[in-house]
Amino acid sequence: MSSRVEAAEVVVVGGGPAGSALAAELARRGRDVLLVDRHTFPRWKPCGECVNPGGVRALRRLGFLSAVEGTSPVALTGWSLVSPGGRRAWAPFPRSEVGWGVDRGTFDATLLGEALKRGARVIEGARVHGVTLGSRSESPEALGVGSDGAELRLVASILVGADGLRSVVARQLGALRRGPRLRKVSLTWRVRGRGPAAERGHLFLGGEVTVGLAPVPGPGGAGEHWNATLVVHARTLGSGLRARGWELLTRALEPLVGAWEEGPELVDGPWASGPFDWPTGRVLRGRVLLVGDAAGYYDPLTGQGIYRALRGGELAAAVIDAALPKRASGVEWAGGMSAPSERALAAYPKAIARVFGVGERVQHVIEAVVSRPALREPALSFLERSERAGSLLTRIVGDVRPAP
Repeated sequence: MSSRVEAAEVVVVGGGPAGSALAAELARRGRDVLLVDRHTFPRWKPCGECVNPGGVRALRRLGFLSAVEGTSPVALTGWSLVSPGGRRAWAPFPRSEVGWGVDRGTFDATLLGEALKRGARVIEGARVHGVTLGSRSESPEALGVGSDGAELRLVASILVGADGLRSVVARQLGALRRGPRLRKVSLTWRVRGRGPAAERGHLFLGGEVTVGLAPVPGPGGAGEHWNATLVVHARTLGSGLRARGWELLTRALEPLVGAWEEGPELVDGPWASGPFDWPTGRVLRGRVLLVGDAAGYYDPLTGQGIYRALRGGELAAAVIDAALPKRASGVEWAGGMSAPSERALAAYPKAIARVFGVGERVQHVIEAVVSRPALREPALSFLERSERAGSLLTRIVGDVRPAP
């Protein structure tokens, strides 16, 4: 079998928002970066397809805003919340802040394209199956197979795992702290119809069944195409999830949005994902870092995944750039695998904990409240009476608090 060796200052495994943000930012800083992904783009990924206001801010900082605006995202001003007991609350985003409903396949391809424009190298259709961690004197490597069946050996000064929930890199690092305890799974459909308010997302907060409905780009303009995502505990349906998923979804949509003017009509799906509860015990080992979902995830209910991916890419890029030897402006990388500064890399776990710590704690609190009717109904009743409280909640889970 033929083999191929590629070398770069930084090799990034995974081309989703985290990997693309990191690769683009490192390339902007003049670093030689190689990104590999097992898919060819555009590709579909199960997702609620919402970017919260903090994520929109991150897109602006990264210089991605105009490119994503060109894909016609749908502006969101907040979330309508409905409980099984009939409580209804409005949780608006802070004034002047918006989220976006996006087409995830187009969104990811757009970010990857921006990384390419800035000079990152990209290998699509390459499946990484192993990692060699390296040492202070030896470079880490990613081992895999290219789209042509050739063996790949990817050598780097620093290796980054941005390869999602079931990250190969995280497993090779021994980073996973335990298996999932919160065994939630999801099914996502694309539906077409008119009726729900198209400037907001809609969330049915059941204990065993949660449904999110968000407007996304599509033919016909805003308010016609929707992402409908059902999240359930695996114990609720067991192996019958796909068979009964659409029934559960349509039942939950009735109290969520009332009567539709048209539809809802199934366009595509379902796509399955989960469980999501994959905590990590470390995000750094030697010269290998984890970013995005690979760095640990809990529950998709708060819609912070894309924000965490983009912000994590920013944080990792700053740390990696500081850790690698400086080069004179305009001088290209000559191929030497210099050892990065261990002290500079050690700043990464601290940065992750500082920036994401509050959001992670809030995720656990929200799950505890939503899963218990005795807590859920009073909480929704309070939000129903106080729009200010709803705005405070979306300020936190929308990641528009002052950036740490």
